[in-house]
Amino acid sequence: MEQIALSRGKPLDPSEELRVLECLEGGGLVILPTETVYGLSVDPYDSPNVERLFRIKQRPRGLPVAIAVHDLASLNGIAEVGPTARRLADRFLPGPLTLVVPRGERAPPPPVAGPHSISFRIPDHPVLQQIAATFGPFALTSANRHGHRSPTTLSEALSSLGDEVDLAIDAGPCRWGVESTVVDLTEDTPRIIREGAIGRSSLEPYVDR
Repeated sequence: MEQIALSRGKPLDPSEELRVLECLEGGGLVILPTETVYGLSVDPYDSPNVERLFRIKQRPRGLPVAIAVHDLASLNGIAEVGPTARRLADRFLPGPLTLVVPRGERAPPPPVAGPHSISFRIPDHPVLQQIAATFGPFALTSANRHGHRSPTTLSEALSSLGDEVDLAIDAGPCRWGVESTVVDLTEDTPRIIREGAIGRSSLEPYVDR
C-alpha cells in the first residue's frame, strides 16, 4: 500500500493528485482525510470494487454509503435536490452534513445508493474538494470495520483496515473528530437519522415542519 503524507490543511500537489486519480480510476480503494473522520473511497460506478469496499468494511449491503461531490451542480441527474436540501446546503455545505435525497436516473447502483434514495456530502476539506472537482463524485464511508469506532487519524484507519486498501493519505488528525450529521429528506418531514458534528438545534430553522 502506498501512502502520501501532507501538512495539515494543505492540498495535494499535482503529482500527488495524479496518483490519487489514477488509483480511483483504476478501481483502487483510497483512504482520504475529511473534516470529520478518515474516509474510505472508491469509484461509485465500479461495481466489483464497490463490492470489495463493502467486503473489507464488513458492511451489510443493505446499508448504502454516501457520495462526495464538489458542489450541488455535480449532482445533476444523480440526485433530486429539493428546496429543503438547498436551504441546508446553502447554510452548512461544504461541511459536516450528509443529506439523504431521492435518487436520480444517473445515480450509482446499489449498494452505494439505495433503490429510491442516495446520500451525499460536500466535504469541507481541501483534499476532498480537490479530488471531487477533478475525479467527480466518489463513494465515501468511514475507514473502519463496520460497527467499530470511526478513525480520526490515519493510524487508526490502518489499524482497522490494515493493508487491504491501495492508497492512503495522511493529513493529521481530523478537525471535528466526529461523524457528519445525517438528515433524511426523502419523506415529507425531514428526519435526523444521525446527530453528529452539527446539532439538531442548528438544523431546525432550515427544515420544513
